[in-house]
Amino acid sequence: MSELTTELRRLRLTRRMNQTQLAKALRVSKSLIASFETGRLVPKEDTAQALDEVLNSGDKIQQLAEEARSDRRPWLRSWADHERRAALLRCWDLSIMPGLLQREPYMRELFASVPANKSKIDDLVRIRLERQTAVFNRDEPVELSCLIGEIALHQGSRDVLKDQLGYLVDASHQPNIRIRVVPDRGVGLHPGLGGPLSLATLSLDPPTRLPLNVG
Repeated sequence: MSELTTELRRLRLTRRMNQTQLAKALRVSKSLIASFETGRLVPKEDTAQALDEVLNSGDKIQQLAEEARSDRRPWLRSWADHERRAALLRCWDLSIMPGLLQREPYMRELFASVPANKSKIDDLVRIRLERQTAVFNRDEPVELSCLIGEIALHQGSRDVLKDQLGYLVDASHQPNIRIRVVPDRGVGLHPGLGGPLSLATLSLDPPTRLPLNVG
């Protein structure tokens, strides 16, 4: 999360205001405040000044907003930053569960399958859980659409897979999450056979596509 979004949220909470209250004080919509805090939008000069006045933050927001406006190059951001900013996330995974929908036992078993990960499994799991929290624990939930290869539904030990599939079913009932399974047979050759793919759609930026490894 960028310094602007982090600081704006911190200042708002310090003033014991929710997004609706802050929006009312600025005479703007709550969705606009949410867009500022997720980084999807950067406050304009007059709005940044108004935020500083309401939050009693000197010119802190104005400075951070100016810095953010000077660097709106999405290809320089990390993928995790794109996930946090995205209004819509789409993913394709051929043989494993999407990283954003993995349960911790599944993560551990997956990471343990790579010998080089043996000494850092706890760190890898922590990072992935933090990634999930950053994406889903937002005032405005992200739209998530996932395509999963049928083979992924059979990969893993019995207990871990049972837990993971149960979670997948529960997640599919959420209004902002759509999960579809691509059968192993009858679909022919397609580009997805080359590996996983994720697509982030941001409100201001063009879609960003990046190949990902290990979920």
